[in-house]
Amino acid sequence: MKKLFVFVALLVCVGCGGAQLTRGDILKHYDQVNQLSIEVADAEGKDGALLAPEGFAQAKELLDEAMDHAMDGEKDDANEKAQEGLKVIAKVRDHMKVAREEFEETLQTRERAILEGAEGLYVDEFAKADSELRDATSLIEENKVNKAREMRVELQEMYAALELRALKEGKKAAAEAAVKHAEELDADEWAPKTFHKAKEELKLVTSVLEADRTQKEKADAHANQTIWLAGRAIAITELAKMFDDGDYELEDILLWHQEQLEKVNQSLDAELPFDESDAKAVQALQNGITGLLKSIADMRAMIKQKEQEKEDLQKAHEKELAAVLEKHSEQLAKLHSMSESEISKIQREAAERLADAAAALDAESAKKKKYEYVGSLFMPSEAEVSRQDENILISVHGFDFPRRGTGIGSENFGLLDKIVSALNKFPDAQVEISGHTDSRGGKDRNFRLSLERAEAVVKFLTTIGGIEASRVRAKGMGADKPIAPNNTREGREKNRRIEVLIIVK
Repeated sequence: MKKLFVFVALLVCVGCGGAQLTRGDILKHYDQVNQLSIEVADAEGKDGALLAPEGFAQAKELLDEAMDHAMDGEKDDANEKAQEGLKVIAKVRDHMKVAREEFEETLQTRERAILEGAEGLYVDEFAKADSELRDATSLIEENKVNKAREMRVELQEMYAALELRALKEGKKAAAEAAVKHAEELDADEWAPKTFHKAKEELKLVTSVLEADRTQKEKADAHANQTIWLAGRAIAITELAKMFDDGDYELEDILLWHQEQLEKVNQSLDAELPFDESDAKAVQALQNGITGLLKSIADMRAMIKQKEQEKEDLQKAHEKELAAVLEKHSEQLAKLHSMSESEISKIQREAAERLADAAAALDAESAKKKKYEYVGSLFMPSEAEVSRQDENILISVHGFDFPRRGTGIGSENFGLLDKIVSALNKFPDAQVEISGHTDSRGGKDRNFRLSLERAEAVVKFLTTIGGIEASRVRAKGMGADKPIAPNNTREGREKNRRIEVLIIVK
C-alpha cells in the first residue's frame, strides 16, 4: 500500500502559479501519459521494483518526465516520454515474469516471512535480503539468468532464517513492532481512531497471555488484528499526508477516491453511476464483482467438467486397448498349429496393429488436451473456441476497440496474452487473424477497418507476444460473414469480432 501512495504522490500536480495543467487534466487529455501511469501503478503493485528494479526505476523516471512536460504544455515531448516509458514497462513485465519463475520458491518463503512479521521485526536484515534479491533480478534484466540462479540458494536461506526467527519470537513482538512503526510515522496524529484500535488490540494480546499462557492461538489472533490495524493506520496516514501536501480540497479527495473505484471497475462490465448517489455507485460495483465471481464459478465448473471428460476418455482408451490385447491373445492361441514362419508373420502384424492403435489413441488424446487447454483459457464473455477438423477457431468478441478505431488499449492485453498462450501450444501451425464488423457503414470502410484491426492484433502477437511473423497473416472480412442478425444491438456486438484460426494441418 505504501508503494501505491508514493506512486500516486508522483502524479500530484503541485500548483506553482501560471496556467499549468492539473493532474486530472493531464490524465484526461494525455492518453499515453495516463496509460503509462496505469501500467507503472500495476507493475508497482505486483512488486515490479523488486522483480525488475532497473527497468521499473527507468519507467517511473520516464513517467515523471512525461508529467513535467505535460504540466508545461509540451504535448509532443510528453507523448514521446510516455511512448518510451510504455516500451520500457513492456520489458519490465517480461522480466518480472521470468524473475517470478526463477525465484518462485524464494518469493514464497519471503511471503511467509512477511506473514510472520519478519519485515517489521528485523527491518535491517529484511532490507538486506530484499537488496540481495534485487541484485539477482537485475541480472535477469541483463540476460544473465544463469548467474542469477546461483544466488537462489543463499536468498532462500536468508528469508527462511528470518521466517524461523519470527516464528520463534511469536506474533506479540511483531504486533509491538507494527504499533511502534505506526507511531513513528505519526499515525496517532493522522489516523487516531484506527491507531487507538491497534493499541487496544495490543493490550488484549498481553492480557490474554498474562491470564493463561497456553492461550497462544487466541493471543496470536489479537496480534494479527493489531498488525492489520497498525498497517491500516499507516496507510491512512500516508494518504492523509499526501492530500495535505498536495493542498487537496474536499472535492479533489472525493474525485480521487472515485478514480480508485473506477480502476477496480475497469475489468467489469457495469459503468459506475457517479452522477447519482454514492450508494448506487457502490451497488453497481458490488453487482459487477458478483458477476465476476459468478463467471469464475462457471469457469471452475467448466474445468471440472473438462477433467471428468478427460477421465472418461482415459477409461475409454484403456477399454479399447484391453479389447485389442484380448483379440491379440485369441490370435496367439491359434498359433500353436501354424508353422514358425507363419507365426512370426502374424506376430509382427499384430504388434504393428497394436502399436498403430496405441499411437492413434495417444495422438488423438494429445490433440484433445491441446484443444481443451485453449478452451480453458477464455471466459465466455471473451471468446468462443470451436474445433474445425484438425484446426481450432477462436472467435474473440471481448476486444474493446475504440468506436471505428483500431488501437489496442491495455484493457485488451490480458486477452491478447491468452491468445499468445493458445498459439504457443501449436508452434508449427499457421495462424490466420481475420477482422469482422457489423453491417453499419460503407462496405469499403468496413473492409478497411476490419483489416486494420486484424493487422493491429497481428502486430501485437509478433512484436509483443513473440509469435514468428512468418506464421501469421491478417485478413479483413468487413461485414461479409455475420454470425448474428445485424438488426439488433446484441447481434451487431457479436458480429464485431476478431477470429483466430489455428491451422494445424
